[in-house]
Amino acid sequence: MGRKGEIVAGVDFGARFVRVLVAQRLADGAVKLLGYGSAPSQGCVIRGQIQNLGAAQAVFRKALQEAARTSGVRVQTVFCGVSAPLVNSLIRDGNLPVRGGVVDLEHLEEARQQAAASSSAAGMQSLSSVTAQEWYIDDMRVTEPLNMRADVLRARIHFAQVPMVVVNNLQKCVESQNCMVEDMVYMPIAAALGCLTPDDMRLGVAVADLGDSAVGAAVYQDGSLVGTETFKWGMSLIQNDIAAALNVPFDEAASLLVEYGLSSRLIKESLTPAPAAESDEGIVQAAIRAGGGRDDAAPVKLHNVPPGARNSVPKSELDNIIFARGRELMEKLAAAIKSRGYQGRLARGLVITGGGARIHKIEELAGALCGVNTRPGLPQGVDMPSNLNTEEHTPIIGIVRHGLEFRSAMGSGRIDQNVTGSLRFLRKFRRFLGEHFF
Repeated sequence: MGRKGEIVAGVDFGARFVRVLVAQRLADGAVKLLGYGSAPSQGCVIRGQIQNLGAAQAVFRKALQEAARTSGVRVQTVFCGVSAPLVNSLIRDGNLPVRGGVVDLEHLEEARQQAAASSSAAGMQSLSSVTAQEWYIDDMRVTEPLNMRADVLRARIHFAQVPMVVVNNLQKCVESQNCMVEDMVYMPIAAALGCLTPDDMRLGVAVADLGDSAVGAAVYQDGSLVGTETFKWGMSLIQNDIAAALNVPFDEAASLLVEYGLSSRLIKESLTPAPAAESDEGIVQAAIRAGGGRDDAAPVKLHNVPPGARNSVPKSELDNIIFARGRELMEKLAAAIKSRGYQGRLARGLVITGGGARIHKIEELAGALCGVNTRPGLPQGVDMPSNLNTEEHTPIIGIVRHGLEFRSAMGSGRIDQNVTGSLRFLRKFRRFLGEHFF
């Protein structure tokens, strides 16, 4: 891949799809999409954890082959997004005097190791993105400390402690296709990298990645990552409620959820005080206006119901099912933001991304409950075709952007392949090639 320029591939093991994306950074710094592949997960991944290794390998192989075919690139290494049901989010410092008065590669690595030492835990792998590392010389923040004069160097690094079993099985799945994991990134960070601008991060912003089986969140302020979290619930709970209440298959429930989304009328009724008494006709007309002109009593056709079950329901019934669970989930998100003191620090508000952002009006409900402005988190920084320029593809874009930043750090020397874990990766890669090709 080196002969073709700075090319990276990312993989996102999601609950709905496994996605592989190949991109290239051009000479002018722009990022060009080269190829993309996806395959339905079909239950082989839940909350980031592989449930059936053989099935996951088959799904990854299909997505990888499609990405290779559309890009014309033989993908040998990938950057992999990681999530899990149990993740601890930590921010740790590493401090040391600068011997000789000039920051060199050994100082950087020693500061990183000091920070990492306090983040270790039995059975857990500590993941850190190069985009979530801050550097200070004599208590002054700098973007690039290498070769600068200083008496004291401090590293402030975010770590995500992920169960080792999750990491190991993702690696095993990737390696089964004659491919290697070059680095891993925690999915809330990837989602943020996929849709935020530097101004967002400086002014204060929260990102919510609404996944099918889990929701990830990341908060930035003053250009720093101040917290991340993965919640053990996802947007498929709404789909499950529809399937159970209306006796339809999960696929049809998912289609109904996306087609109808949240009712504007119910959002307004639940979040505003009851108005003064009004005539019956006025109430009906106001309800129709609030619902976007769609009659709440109009029937919703159901296509795959068991014998004897209803084949249609009033739209109002579907609205109530979707809204009840949707509000419950967004209240949980709002409670987490408020309890951690983030609410007053989000000048750029809340960005809603991931597959769950496809639900109509979900960002409006989340913003109202959180008390902040909201917007959809569309992919940033990569020229995407219209069919891929959607919120559900934002996390895979973020994985690729993490990969590009990782490569830049390698090129500038901020990550020294002769000192850090990158050397272990290269040695493992050579051993891997020897076992499979020589």
